[in-house]
Amino acid sequence: HKVQPHTESTRPTSPKQVAAQPRQHLRRTRNNTPPTAEPPQELRRSKRHVVNKIIQKETQKLVHAYTYMPVANAVVHPVTGKTITEYKELITDPVTKDIWENAFCKEIGRLVQGYKETRGTDTIQFMTIEEIDLIPKDRTVTYPRIVVDFRPQKKDPYRVRITAGGNLITYPFELTTRTADLTTSEILWNSTISTKGARYMCIDISNMYLATPMDRPEFMKIPISLIPQAIIDLYDLQSKCHNGYVYVRIIRGMYGLPQAGILANKLLCKRLEPHGYYECAHTPGLWRHVSLPTQFTLVVDDF
Repeated sequence: HKVQPHTESTRPTSPKQVAAQPRQHLRRTRNNTPPTAEPPQELRRSKRHVVNKIIQKETQKLVHAYTYMPVANAVVHPVTGKTITEYKELITDPVTKDIWENAFCKEIGRLVQGYKETRGTDTIQFMTIEEIDLIPKDRTVTYPRIVVDFRPQKKDPYRVRITAGGNLITYPFELTTRTADLTTSEILWNSTISTKGARYMCIDISNMYLATPMDRPEFMKIPISLIPQAIIDLYDLQSKCHNGYVYVRIIRGMYGLPQAGILANKLLCKRLEPHGYYECAHTPGLWRHVSLPTQFTLVVDDF
């Protein structure tokens, strides 16, 4: 029914009527519709606008956290406070030598056949003097780039990684890799926030590149002066040294190789397909399941 406007005969006279009348008036005459009627289209649009604003705000928080999360710190000398980026400089200083040499031992052990408690991945193999002469003529022996980093959030914060000089590698096959960018991840986060009952999680695949078989070997030489003495003794590298270098055969995917990404992606497709997962044709890096409402993006981070 329609609410009649106030007249002299209907004007409230007692304090109780004065207190009750405005609430009653607002409740029954808002938008000129009965309380049980469907809200007007303008109101429904405003509600959608508020919901979209909330989703946008929460997505921005996720993007900010993803982009600016403090995942790595430069190596700072504990005494002088100097920022150090070169492994060679770290091992020439008595204060930092032992810590970073031990970290490099772990990295080499991880790439080869192990070192103490570090499990090897058989990514590279040390070559003998005789094997060096058998390197194919169409391969370029590349160089290593030793990267150091301090990661305080990790169990072992002292990180050393060997990356292969990919600029010298000539790979004759396809190199294009479909990977997820931040926009694809944003869409997935947005979908998670706006879908009732949806959940989101992250999974870290350790040593993914280092476990990928190569379709052909590549080769690299490492200055023996940079290799810790513990590794030299363990693998008898002095007898394998040639003109001051130790040569290695790369038989599995390794950081820096131009073909490492596509080989890892192909292996992932091969292993996930029997379980119903497939990569979307028009959205690079987005994966779905044939029957389950599961979606995920594959993102390659740093070390």
